[in-house]
Amino acid sequence: IYLANVNNPTGTKISEKDLRRFISSIPDHILVIVDEAYFEFSQALDADFPNSMDLGFENVLTLRTFSKAYGIAGVRIGYGVGHPKIIEAMNKVRLTFEPGTLSQAAGIGALQDEDFLEQTIANNTEQMKVLTEAFDEHGIKYVPSYGNFVMTVWNSEGEVKNVFEKLMKRGVLVRPLAGGLDHCIRISVGRPEENKWLIENLALVK
Repeated sequence: IYLANVNNPTGTKISEKDLRRFISSIPDHILVIVDEAYFEFSQALDADFPNSMDLGFENVLTLRTFSKAYGIAGVRIGYGVGHPKIIEAMNKVRLTFEPGTLSQAAGIGALQDEDFLEQTIANNTEQMKVLTEAFDEHGIKYVPSYGNFVMTVWNSEGEVKNVFEKLMKRGVLVRPLAGGLDHCIRISVGRPEENKWLIENLALVK
């Protein structure tokens, strides 16, 4: 069973109570993978955001990545934490030379660069507030997010296409969604100057 917490692209979370209750209902022999790619952002946005490593279930494998808060998506490295029996089983089937030496070095370097991580998380927390307050001001509907992006909700797929194309012409790239979310646009949280440019142009094209 694979769970994404937070979920992409909605930005919604599973509370600790719900997560614990769900995993408790799963037989011990079934593996539950909890993808916490946005954990560093999520924990800063919500002090009660659950850490699946702390729940005490032996059938849970927690996944984290260096692609988000650590900012090194290009090296394609992450890690998993689970009970020794899970790790032992994974080691039997994993690729022999994966990840590469350079990726491992980048991951270690990222862990040591605490200042960068703190700045990235602080920027996301502050700018998430800036974006959502601007959305409120301009009457743009959105789903509260615990990641580094916000899913905005529009009236129709046609309106999404119109907003997307107008923003793109102004040098602003956002992500129109699909698969039942055709009326939604995912907007990443950027640096202050990027968000300012987004807000100014979003107000013009809305």
